[in-house]
Amino acid sequence: MSVIAALAATREHAAPMQIIFWTQVLNTVLLVPQISALLLLNSNNQLLGEQTLTRRARVVGWIGIGIVAASVALLAVG
Repeated sequence: MSVIAALAATREHAAPMQIIFWTQVLNTVLLVPQISALLLLNSNNQLLGEQTLTRRARVVGWIGIGIVAASVALLAVG
């Protein structure tokens, strides 16, 4: 899939730096739901038993997600 996207981008004669920029924007936007899902899965006692995240790890994880989500919101606004 990424090869097809790369071929399409080069066919349109897009600048390489512009392609890299928009790729990183997409990665950042997709990071929020991915990490949220991982935190929810790792917090499930029925799924992981004693290997679940500690309270501190969950708090730090959600703070990190909040920071990334805020950066995505700022990117969308300005």
